[in-house]
Amino acid sequence: MEGNVFMEQWNEYLEALASKAPTPGGGSAAAVYGAIGTALGEMVGNLTSGKKKFAIYEEDVQKILARLGGARMDFIRLEKADEQAFEPLSEVYRMKAETDEEKKAKEGRMEECLKAAAQVPMEVMERAVSVMDDIEFLALHGSRLAVSDAGVGIQGIRSALLGAVMSVYINTKMMKDREYAELLCPMEKWKRDQLSQELTAWRALLADALLARGGMRASSPLAARIAEKRQGGDLLSAVDVLQKAIDYTQGNVSPAAVCGWLFFALRK
Repeated sequence: MEGNVFMEQWNEYLEALASKAPTPGGGSAAAVYGAIGTALGEMVGNLTSGKKKFAIYEEDVQKILARLGGARMDFIRLEKADEQAFEPLSEVYRMKAETDEEKKAKEGRMEECLKAAAQVPMEVMERAVSVMDDIEFLALHGSRLAVSDAGVGIQGIRSALLGAVMSVYINTKMMKDREYAELLCPMEKWKRDQLSQELTAWRALLADALLARGGMRASSPLAARIAEKRQGGDLLSAVDVLQKAIDYTQGNVSPAAVCGWLFFALRK
């Protein structure tokens, strides 16, 4: 597709996103981030596949490409599904609620629409978590020419995950059925465990890099590269921040709150 034509079509979506229209919104954008992130992962995989230098990983790369391709199509489907799920909810906001009967009807319809609207971002979250390891594998073992593309892809997937978390949080917060809301609460038990595992892996990586700064041999090429680029004080601070985040997840703090805190803590 010609560049100008593509950007014109893309701008149509962005114009709609920027408008006052109820859709598309943040949930739709989260799915788009996911599609872009997986596409970048596929790019790295395709640049790696078939190269003699990476032959040892060829089978893994092919499996990853298949998974990423499926995930990308899911994210594209979920972008539209989010718009379709939110439209009925936007109509509920306009329902009259002057009489007791109208209030009861609006409340019941609101509950139905909130539950339906929460399902799509839940699926976005699950798909985002499912491909994170694949793109990180490509960042570590794929073509060095595309390592920055893999990094951008990972950030796209994380944006999809955090965006979907916020969508679910908003929907569940408004639900009257608190038992059901707790079942969907952002990344609850399973998703909290997933977050804790990822934070633990990153802490171990940075701790390894910190030891390498002190003269010990790094256990992975990535840790060695981080050690070359970062000061010991920065690494120590990041390790401490990640440990606090891990402690928060194990203390049943909402993963959304942990991610928000972590974002600001690591920027200091």
